[in-house]
Amino acid sequence: MWGSRESRGDFFISYAAADQPWAEWIAWQLEEAGYHVLIQAWDYVVGRNWVAAIQEGLDRFDRMVVVLSDAYLTSVYPSAEWRSVYAADPNGVGRRLVPVRVEDCRPPGLLTQIVPFDVFGLDGDKARSELLRAVEANRAGRAKPLSRPPLPGRGGRSRAPSLPDGPATATGGRAPSASASPTLIATLEAHRFSVRAVAFAPVGGLLATVGQAATALLWDVRTPERPLRAADLPHSRNRIRGILGVAFSPDGATLATGGSGGEVVLWDVTEPGSPYPRATLDDHRDRVRAVAFSPDGQLLATGGSDHTVLLWRLDGGPRRVAALAEHRDTVLTAAFHPREPILVTGGKDAAVMVWDVADPARPRLVTVLREHRHMVRCVVITGDGRLLATGSEDRTVMLWDLADPWHPTRNQTITAARPLLTLAADPRGGQLATGGVERAVVLWDVRDPARPVRTARLDRHDHAVWATAFNATGTLLATAGRDRKVLLWRTET
Repeated sequence: MWGSRESRGDFFISYAAADQPWAEWIAWQLEEAGYHVLIQAWDYVVGRNWVAAIQEGLDRFDRMVVVLSDAYLTSVYPSAEWRSVYAADPNGVGRRLVPVRVEDCRPPGLLTQIVPFDVFGLDGDKARSELLRAVEANRAGRAKPLSRPPLPGRGGRSRAPSLPDGPATATGGRAPSASASPTLIATLEAHRFSVRAVAFAPVGGLLATVGQAATALLWDVRTPERPLRAADLPHSRNRIRGILGVAFSPDGATLATGGSGGEVVLWDVTEPGSPYPRATLDDHRDRVRAVAFSPDGQLLATGGSDHTVLLWRLDGGPRRVAALAEHRDTVLTAAFHPREPILVTGGKDAAVMVWDVADPARPRLVTVLREHRHMVRCVVITGDGRLLATGSEDRTVMLWDLADPWHPTRNQTITAARPLLTLAADPRGGQLATGGVERAVVLWDVRDPARPVRTARLDRHDHAVWATAFNATGTLLATAGRDRKVLLWRTET
């Protein structure tokens, strides 16, 4: 059934043949933003039943993007596609039709009742921004502005000024920086497509960077000003959509990567120049978005687009011991507590779930946090175990006190200008890095969680920031994203 919980996709692109360039541009922007897209130009490959593929788009994808043009409105098959979706949601309550006008055209009949938006006549960056803003509003059901509207007329001059990205405190203001701003020391440009995740090894001076087109690279950063490309990790099954998650084991000997084919690969990286796969875990039915090791290295948690988190015991060879199926949509992130047997997960259902995994074969859901209004992209726990941070596409980072780690209590909220895509916590416990659609990375002093203070803003990325990670000592920060670059920053001199 359209939009059912079994749906594993976000957008089915419906278009006329003449508009294929527009359709591919739209699909690319949506996939770069983390959505799962079905498009004829990429997914109807040789040997596939194209009628069945269309039916898959209608049955298993939540929304249909209609690429509106005169050519589309006079085509036979696309007309049948949008009418099928309209029949399932005639009042537009589910907002399942997303009309995107790519030229000045007048939709006929029933389509005139569905609010469209335009991407033609704009430059590339503006068109992409408008597309993603419209999609966010469509999924959220509202397009409320980020700041208070001024009083119309002359009264608008007297409204209180705001401080963009200022500290999220009840009284406002900005404390002086506790440390010097990070220094950019190296740029890694070996990726040909977006970089989706980065991770430092706890020991050994390794950095892993992964992304689109099945790219996974290992870097020797023992001398971070002169990083060396140590090895490429081949992922033959991920040639289309790429690698989405990466994590090192606590001893630095194993690297876990999660891919779009639904597999998790465990790599032996004890010899960084000659890594090899030790095991492949194939139990997920769809893309793997999150991978995380427990602090003792005995457990691995993996989460993905099949709405499940799988727990794996790693002692004596990897084996699945439990499946956590409480999330109602894609699982995007997971993190273990550094001291307690606790796993925290978040996903597209906007829920943050706290699990007791003292007995990994019988994990217990203890708490569900439902404060976010949009998908939860990232969860991190500070190295001292005192603070949980959750980042969402609702443009907030929520800070949670972990005095009782099984029952976090909300402390303060940091508000960003654009949706959040990544968070990183300094292992020493006092600093957070946030990044997202806004292209900037912002550092926050959270030693007093009730009064987080912005200490630096790093503006060297050209597009959305997808990934951030601190090294084990908190002296290096890696940031990466859609611009295909990985930037290394020294956070202390």
